[in-house]
Amino acid sequence: IKVVAFSRDGRVLAQARGDVPAIRPRPGWWEVDPRRSMATLDLLLAHVASDPAVRADPPTGLSFASSGREVFPVDSHGLPLGPCLMTADVRGDEIAAATSATRTASEWFELCGHVPRRMDPVNRILWWYRNEPEVASQARWFLNWHEFFALRLTGRPVVDATDAGTWLVFDRATGRWSLDRVAELGIDERQLPEIEPSGAPIGPVLPEVAQRLGLPADLLVVTGAYDTFASAIGSGALDPGVVGLACGSWQTFVLPVTADVPRSIAEDGVNLHSYAGPTGLAIQVADPNGMAVVDWVRTLAGLNIDALEADLAAAPLGPGPCWAIPHFTPLPQQIAQQGFGGTIHGLTLSTSAVDITRAILESIACELSLALESLRRRGVRVTLIRASGGGSRSPWWMQLTADVCGAPVEVVSQDEPGTFGAALLAAVGCGMYASAGEAARESVRVERRFEPVERRGDLYGDLRRSLRELRGETGSAAPMRRGRVAGLFATPGLVVDLDAFETNVRAMEALLVGTGKTVRPHVKTHRTPELALRQLGGSAHGITCATVGEAEVMADAGIDDILVANEFVDRRKIERLVAVARRARLAVAVDAAEQIQWLSDVAAPVGLTVDVMIDVNILLGRCGVGSAQEALPLAEAAARLPGVRLRGIMGYEGRIRSTGVERRTLLQAAYRRLADVKDTLERAGHEVPVVSAAGTSTLLDALEDPLITEIQAGVYCLMEPQLLGTGLPFQCALSVRGTVISHHPGRVVLDVGRHSIGQEYGPPEAIGFDGATVAVNDEHSIITVLGQLPPLGGSLDLRPSQIRTTCNLHDVIWGERDHQLVACWPVSARGRSN
Repeated sequence: IKVVAFSRDGRVLAQARGDVPAIRPRPGWWEVDPRRSMATLDLLLAHVASDPAVRADPPTGLSFASSGREVFPVDSHGLPLGPCLMTADVRGDEIAAATSATRTASEWFELCGHVPRRMDPVNRILWWYRNEPEVASQARWFLNWHEFFALRLTGRPVVDATDAGTWLVFDRATGRWSLDRVAELGIDERQLPEIEPSGAPIGPVLPEVAQRLGLPADLLVVTGAYDTFASAIGSGALDPGVVGLACGSWQTFVLPVTADVPRSIAEDGVNLHSYAGPTGLAIQVADPNGMAVVDWVRTLAGLNIDALEADLAAAPLGPGPCWAIPHFTPLPQQIAQQGFGGTIHGLTLSTSAVDITRAILESIACELSLALESLRRRGVRVTLIRASGGGSRSPWWMQLTADVCGAPVEVVSQDEPGTFGAALLAAVGCGMYASAGEAARESVRVERRFEPVERRGDLYGDLRRSLRELRGETGSAAPMRRGRVAGLFATPGLVVDLDAFETNVRAMEALLVGTGKTVRPHVKTHRTPELALRQLGGSAHGITCATVGEAEVMADAGIDDILVANEFVDRRKIERLVAVARRARLAVAVDAAEQIQWLSDVAAPVGLTVDVMIDVNILLGRCGVGSAQEALPLAEAAARLPGVRLRGIMGYEGRIRSTGVERRTLLQAAYRRLADVKDTLERAGHEVPVVSAAGTSTLLDALEDPLITEIQAGVYCLMEPQLLGTGLPFQCALSVRGTVISHHPGRVVLDVGRHSIGQEYGPPEAIGFDGATVAVNDEHSIITVLGQLPPLGGSLDLRPSQIRTTCNLHDVIWGERDHQLVACWPVSARGRSN
C-alpha cells in the first residue's frame, strides 16, 4: 500500500509505503487479511498527514488507485468477516465455469465488457455463498479495496465504474448493476457497493477518522479508478491510439477507444471498461509477466541494475543468443491452452546471466507488440505508447519496445503514475479541474521519447513469429524452427495440408467462372475463422453457418456476409442473431410466419434489418415449407413487417449418394419444387433474387441447373474420402496425426481414438504407409502394418471419414506445407452448437 501527497503542480510532498504479507495456507491458495490492510492504511495516512510539507499545504482531496477483482465479506460496522481471496487464488474454477456457461463469450463481452473467470468478484461471492454460508449470511457487503477504504473513511461503500466493470453483474449500457443478472445468479443486491463514475465526490472523511489520523476535517474523499486505469490517467494516455503502458510487476496497458470499437476484440482476451479520459471507454490488457519476471532472474543471478543496463547498451543489435517463452506466471487461459510455464531456449555453457535477462526482456516486448498488432488488425488505432513504472527506467528496453511495436514510446516524468492518476481524480472531484483529461493534459510531463527504428524491429521478426505461433494466431507461411515445435504439437493433432486446401479453393473458383453462380462455403466443415477467411474472394462473397454460435465467431473474425441456414424460435438466440446483424449482412432461414414476426420484434426497435430465406423441404423431410402455398404467407409477412426483408429461398439436397436414374429423379424433383416456390412468389409480386442449395456431393448437378444461384457447399475445401472418384476436382486435405504408443508384431497402436477422429462414414484410413485400421476405441486406433513397423514414439497420419465431426473434436488446427508446420489456428467455433 502506498500513500502519496502531491502539490497542485504535481510535486511529491510526502509519501509512505507499507507491505501487507500474503498468507498461503495451502498450495494454490493466496489470501490477504483485510484487517492488516486497514491498519496499514491508517498508519500510512497518519504518517503522510504529519509530514511538515503536508501540514504546511493541507490536502483537499483523497482518492484511490486499487487493484480490482478482489472482494471479501464485511459486516455492517465495516469490519472484515474473512480473508480476501486474491486474484491468483485457485479456488472457484467450477463456479466460474458454471456462470460463464450461461452465456457465450460474445454475450458476456457485450453485457459487462469481459468474460467472467474465476477471479470475477461475483464468482468470489458465489464461492463464499457455497463454502462459507454462515459468514456470507452475516455479510452486509462484499467489497473490494476501493469501496472498503471509502467505507472506512466516509461511511459510504462506493466503487468507481472502472472497478465495478470487473463484476459480471455490471451493465455497460447503464453504468449500474444489472438487477436481472443479480437475480439470475442469486446474489443479494443489498450486499453490493454503490457505483459512481471516477472523480465523483463520495463525501468528507468522518470526524473521528480525521481526528484519529490527523487529516483535515474537510478532506473530501473522491472515487478513483482501477489501478491500471489510474496509471493511464497519470501517464496522460487520453486519446484514441495512445497506449498507457504500466511496466510494473505486471505488463499492463490501457488503450482509450471510442464507442464504435469492433466487437471482434473480445477474441483477444481484452477487457472493455468505462474510462475517466475523454473517450469514456478503454481497452485493458494485462500480462502477469512483467518486471516481476525480470526481478526474479536478476535476483537469482545477482545482477546490478546499472551494470545490466550498461551491458545491454553495449550488446549488438538484434536478438540475443537465447530466447524465452515469457509465460513464467501463466494466465488461466495460457495454462489451459498451452500447458506450460516459462522456458528459456538455446542455453549453452557460454550463456551469461545478462543473456538470460535480455531474452526475457526481448520476449516481453515482443508479446506486447503482438497484442497491439492484433488490435490493429481489428481496426483499433495504436499511434503512441506512454510508458511508466520500473521498467520504463531502462532506456534500452524502451527503445526495443518502440522498435518492435512500431510506435514511439514516451516515458513520463512521474515515478508514481498510479497514485498520481488517483490524485488527479481527487482534484477533479474537488472542482480544481473540469475533467480528468484537463487535469492530465495540464499536469503530465514527458521526460524522454524513443522513436522506432524499423530496421531494428525487423530483426525480431523470427522471435515474434515464434511467439505468435504459441498464441495460435499466426497467419504466416514461415515454418517454425525445428526444436521450437517440440512440446507445442501434442498428438492427437488436427493437420490441414495448406497446399491441398488452397488447390481446392482455386478448383471451386474455376468451376464457377462464367456460370453466374456464387458459392457460400458452409463453415461447419472446419469451424475455423482463418480457413473461412481464406475461402472468401472471387465467387465467394459470404459464408453459411448452422448455429448462432458459429455466426458470432465468424462475425467477430470480420466476416461480414453470413447466412445462418437454420430456423430459430428462442428469444435469446434471436437477440444474439440481431446482435450479429450489427456487424454483418445477415440472412436467416425461416419456415413459419412466427419466426419472421419474432425477428422483426427484435430487429426493428434497434433500427436493423435481417434478411430471411424461406426454407423449402426438397429432400430431407426435416425443416422447410412443403409447398409454394405454404411459402406465400411467409413472403407476405416479410414484406409487411419492419426489420425483415426477403432475400430468397433455399433448400438442401446435399446428402444424395445414389447414382444413375435414381439420382437424377431425386434431384429433378428437388429443383422442381424450388422452381415452383420461386415462380409462385414472383407471380405474387415478391422478388426472389437468390435460390440457395446444394452441398459438395451435388455441386456438379447444381452447376448445370439454371435455377440455382448460390451453392452452400462446405466439405470441398478439405474433402472426405468417400467423395473421391465422383468427378469432383478436389483432394483430401485433412488428417489427424497420432503417435505410435505401442508396438507389436504386424501392428501398432496410435493415440488417436473416437474422441479425436470422426468415423461416421467408416474407419479412418492410414496415410503414407501400407496398413489398415482394424479397430478404433475411445483413445486408441489399432493399425495393421505390412512391412517394417514405424518406430515407437514415431508419428502417423490418419484420414478421417467424417471431417466435420473431426474438426469439432479439436481446439486448434495446424497448417502444414511440404511436411513443415507453418501455422496454428484456433477452431474457434468448436462446440458452438447453440
